Amino acid sequence: MKINRVYAIGNARGEGFLLNIEVVELKKNKWSALKRTAELLTECANRCLILGSGISIGSLGTNTIRLCPSVVITNEQKYTALSTLKDLLLTI
Repeated sequence: MKINRVYAIGNARGEGFLLNIEVVELKKNKWSALKRTAELLTECANRCLILGSGISIGSLGTNTIRLCPSVVITNEQKYTALSTLKDLLLTI
């Protein structure tokens, strides 16, 4: 996924498939987008993609989304998850 094309991403950090993605209002000002993050997590859950947020499971008022998949994830599941997340990030 080309993260640079998504205006709602302030920063993405991590290694491999373990990622933290910061959701912002605009990339240039990097203001936290708490409402946008909550909407994104809700829509992901509606599409059966469960993501973590912030320090712990659930939304704790943070604008960071955590990807921390199971060790036994298949390639098909990875591609499906990334495709869903990409589609949502491009629409928010």
